[in-house]
Amino acid sequence: MKKRSLACITILLLSLMILRIYYINKDVQVPIEKYYDVSEVVPFENDYTRNSDEIINGYTAKVLGAELIPIKEFYKTYLKVEGFSEETFAKYYYIVKVSFGNTTNLEGINTGISLANTSLVGTNYYMVIDSQVFSMLNPDMPGISFSLKLDSEKELLLPYAVVPSTHTDKKGFLKDPPKLQITEYPNRKLLAIS
Repeated sequence: MKKRSLACITILLLSLMILRIYYINKDVQVPIEKYYDVSEVVPFENDYTRNSDEIINGYTAKVLGAELIPIKEFYKTYLKVEGFSEETFAKYYYIVKVSFGNTTNLEGINTGISLANTSLVGTNYYMVIDSQVFSMLNPDMPGISFSLKLDSEKELLLPYAVVPSTHTDKKGFLKDPPKLQITEYPNRKLLAIS
């Protein structure tokens, strides 16, 4: 009798838990994934990353190219530093050249692009921009957030550190390159980088 009662209570609790999970998730809207090619001008439109206050309608992004470069070569080529600290966790840097534009946004400095919201994403990983290296590669930029005047463009180098323990290896990147994610909701916009 006790076993039967315990079984009935267990089944009832599991059923209630399943119903609760269904009820909570029934109206969840999964973002629509949209893929774009290299050199394709992609409008941000009414899409955003973290909250709808970030909407930057009128801005565009276009990937001009990308390079996966070993850390020693990166320091010599981009930072003009011969000796570098071996203490860095990164083994490679992905340098993505992107052109951002403002075609119709009249908000001025009230709206703009935060590069903290752009990431390189792959099948089972993502990389965030290295803000310190960004400042070195783009010395004329005040930081990783900016606005543009109407009908203007800005080309930037976006650096992403590749840490082997958390990302795929070089062969994996070459086989299945990451994509530059510029928005998440309601459309997840993914731009090819190569």
